Amino acid sequence: MPHLTLEYTDNLSFDVQSLLARLHAELVATGAVNLKGIKSRAIRHTEYRIADGNPAYAFVHVNLLIREGRPVQVQQDAAQRVMAVLKPLK
Repeated sequence: MPHLTLEYTDNLSFDVQSLLARLHAELVATGAVNLKGIKSRAIRHTEYRIADGNPAYAFVHVNLLIREGRPVQVQQDAAQRVMAVLKPLK
């Protein structure tokens, strides 16, 4: 049962539900994850500081926890798929 936590700064604008749906689809596409088992949450940060405090700076962070025993190849595939979805957010 994968758990996905998406954290992002409030100076980014995107449809969170759509993004989570895309992330779910990519995890299922690995062939090792069942859609019914994925649990996701998004946390929008309003209080943060990045480097020198420039308000234009932003971050997106994803933490993905999957059950022990998944082959390294599956873990790498999942990570690459998640990053491919997030890359256009910059």
